[in-house]
Amino acid sequence: MKKTISLFYCFLLVFHSFAQSVPSPESFLGYALGGRFTPHFKIVEYFKRVAQAAPALMKLEQYGETYEGRPLLLAYIASPENIQRLDEIRLNNLRLAGMTRDKIMPDENAPAIVWLVIMSMGTSPLLPRRR
Repeated sequence: MKKTISLFYCFLLVFHSFAQSVPSPESFLGYALGGRFTPHFKIVEYFKRVAQAAPALMKLEQYGETYEGRPLLLAYIASPENIQRLDEIRLNNLRLAGMTRDKIMPDENAPAIVWLVIMSMGTSPLLPRRR
């Protein structure tokens, strides 16, 4: 779990270097990551800020809510070219998994889809911090 969270934060830092208008997590939060507890609403605000600052690199979508009414978000982070073809990439991934009925051959060299979940069941306050 620590590796997944560390990978996620490293990815955000790399992403930050490509989008200079995007605030770093530390500058947005006002403290170093892992320095203290980060509540869910601040993580949501940060993702919204990143999506607003770099729409060519990130698409943010709310797919549900927790039992407490907190938004559950899906963040697509990709090159500008791949952000424009998310549906095509998803369909190709379904073809690779044998989940479509069409007979079109999948592109085995297409971009991969990586799914990182940083909240356990969407309500746990323990995961979005480093130990």
